[in-house]
Amino acid sequence: MVLAARNPIHVAEAWSSRAAGELSRLRDTYDILHVFHLTMVQYLPLVRGRLSVYDPMGAETLYMERLSRTAPAAFRPLVRWNLRRVHAYEMRATHAFDAVLSVSAVETPRFEHAARPGATVATVPIAPDTTELLKLPPAVGGAQTVLFGGSLDWFPNIDAVRF
Repeated sequence: MVLAARNPIHVAEAWSSRAAGELSRLRDTYDILHVFHLTMVQYLPLVRGRLSVYDPMGAETLYMERLSRTAPAAFRPLVRWNLRRVHAYEMRATHAFDAVLSVSAVETPRFEHAARPGATVATVPIAPDTTELLKLPPAVGGAQTVLFGGSLDWFPNIDAVRF
């Protein structure tokens, strides 16, 4: 059962025995391991052994903290319970890698604090340079348009679109 697992809910839900088997066969067949997103960290013990880079796509603890304040009241206890798991898991995950990529300077200090001594933590923004976009002519008819380039199955993106 997902709720009984030690990992955060979304991490436990992402586990695949088939993927674990495939990854186990890859041990020592690569030079650099690039682990994308917190949900994939659980596979690290299966392929460990080379230079490892963690690309979390953001500090999930920050997102969960925000969700714990904005979720419907009935869900807040569950969100806060999972927040504690996310925070602990994220800290352990960050400590396990040789390098960590942070998507914003706001989140970088969290990763620097959690990283092991000697690990590299670098800020690699994902936001586009809007200088060229701001040069575009206004929309026809004066309409105000927002283009959102994110998936809507991730609550920080849903939050961004709403607010």
